[in-house]
Amino acid sequence: MINMINIKRFILLLVLWAFLVSSAYAAAFTPDGNLVGNNIPVRSGPGTSFKIIKIINQVTPIQSIEKQGDWYKVKFQDNSEGWVIGYFVALTKQAPGSIITFDKLKDIKALGIQNENDVWAATSFGIFLIESTTKVVPYNDGYPLGYEVEKFYFDNNNVYALFKKGDNDRKIMYLKGKKWVGLDTKFEYNTVYYQGDSYFWLGGKNGIELWDLKGPKLVSSFPEKEYHAFSSVLSIYRDSNDLWVGTEKGLYMLDLKTNKITTYSEKNHLIMGAFTLILGDKDRIYAVSRETNMLGLNISCALNIYDKKTHKWINYLPADYPPGITSYPWIEKGIITDDGAWFSVFQEQSTLITGYGVVHYISKDNKFKDYYVPKIYSDSIMGFVYQKGKLYMMSPKGVLTYNEATGDFGKITKADGLLDNDIKALAVYGNTLWIGGPQGITRYNLEK
Repeated sequence: MINMINIKRFILLLVLWAFLVSSAYAAAFTPDGNLVGNNIPVRSGPGTSFKIIKIINQVTPIQSIEKQGDWYKVKFQDNSEGWVIGYFVALTKQAPGSIITFDKLKDIKALGIQNENDVWAATSFGIFLIESTTKVVPYNDGYPLGYEVEKFYFDNNNVYALFKKGDNDRKIMYLKGKKWVGLDTKFEYNTVYYQGDSYFWLGGKNGIELWDLKGPKLVSSFPEKEYHAFSSVLSIYRDSNDLWVGTEKGLYMLDLKTNKITTYSEKNHLIMGAFTLILGDKDRIYAVSRETNMLGLNISCALNIYDKKTHKWINYLPADYPPGITSYPWIEKGIITDDGAWFSVFQEQSTLITGYGVVHYISKDNKFKDYYVPKIYSDSIMGFVYQKGKLYMMSPKGVLTYNEATGDFGKITKADGLLDNDIKALAVYGNTLWIGGPQGITRYNLEK
């Protein structure tokens, strides 16, 4: 009888112990990320209408519990819970499988990936080839003094670099052995379009030239004296047999078979100005026009889109942005993607130039969507790279990401292992994203 009582007591104690252990595990804090930022409001529900229950002012470990739209329900180390909008959330499950940093190369200006093993990096003091995680080779013979690299280009085994000085001075150079060599020309140009297979279009104040850098040799010339429309060229885009040209005063299409020039104007429903950017895909041409006043302030800007099937133009004006800006917002950078195109928008406020988000043109719906804080983590988008449905954006607050399949935004920051949040250069190849900033380069594995 006594034994039976003892056995029952033992079983009861065992059940109680199991319950307490399971409850402890259920309540355990298992962090899977951090809140990153200052003055982060933690709310009682998933939306700005819910009460703020605390403010976070430092990097704080969290455990994610639930997600609704752009909002995360998170648990803190003291087991308190709340809701936070996603651009403050950096989950470790989004972190790379491996990170390699190159902190000996500082002040990164440009990155280019030649192949799986060779990555080119331009700094404020030279050009370097990263051949492995331990071998970095300088290539500075022939580097033009006073210039910095804006972009790299590659075809087969050839390497090209576009150098810039200020806003209007460009030099395209090619690597011969270990020396950078420029073109033997007096033609001054401020815009360059890479057609591919070593062919480069150069545009400037006095017209357009086409160069084959394998020679190198001048292939074609369209001087302003003969082609009066091509004065003060600002942008170029090659589309099959047509060359689209943007100048300070208009937009033109040159038929490369006949050399006939078509002029586009208000009659074609364009919003006119200086055409600073031209992009294209198989169905459309995207031309950005911008107008400034005598003080240099932007007074208008438009994205003009040409449908190749209907031969009609539609326009987008970034005029729906909040008031209080010194000058009209303008479009700075752009990129073509599988579902349309993206453009960064900037503004000038009290002589300070700041970003004002991005514009997404969705081709299948023929519509535009604007994104800015708090929908995205940073308004200042300095450039884009794109690969297989994934868009990566440079910003002063890290790399912003967008997934076309899900429509979700994300971010990669110092909390994820980057050397910098101030991103100055991006390049993507396969599952690897190369990220450059003032403190060096991070190689980030995109596979989860």
